[in-house]
Amino acid sequence: MNSKTKNQLVAAVIVALIAVFVAWYVLTRQVHYQLMTLTQIDYTPSTAPYLTYTFSQPIAADQLAGNAAILKSFVVAAGSPTPPAGANALIGLLTKGPPFVPNPQSAPNVLTSNTLPAGAPPTPMSITGNGIMWIFVPKKK
Repeated sequence: MNSKTKNQLVAAVIVALIAVFVAWYVLTRQVHYQLMTLTQIDYTPSTAPYLTYTFSQPIAADQLAGNAAILKSFVVAAGSPTPPAGANALIGLLTKGPPFVPNPQSAPNVLTSNTLPAGAPPTPMSITGNGIMWIFVPKKK
């Protein structure tokens, strides 16, 4: 077997192994991400719950129970009670922060969190706009 054929065979084996790994990962991963549209964030640094998230649609309780969530993006509306200049620092911290465990509330489109990122400002804020939150939902078997 010449070196060109041997190199092609090695490349084919490597590609096949990568394909098998990708298929295994996709079929066995334990969570998927559910996108939720966020419309408001209320921040009260001195009183728990520190963060209250309001969504555009109701959230089923089974989507939250024992799961984690993370804020992926949020754009502050022009008419927000807290203007973009004041809100963007907090939003930047929340989008870069670690996932948190959401706490469902009596309103079906509201959840809260007591998880604050390091460096969160001391000023309370009510921020309206449009954002995306990912909720890590276990894969059903």
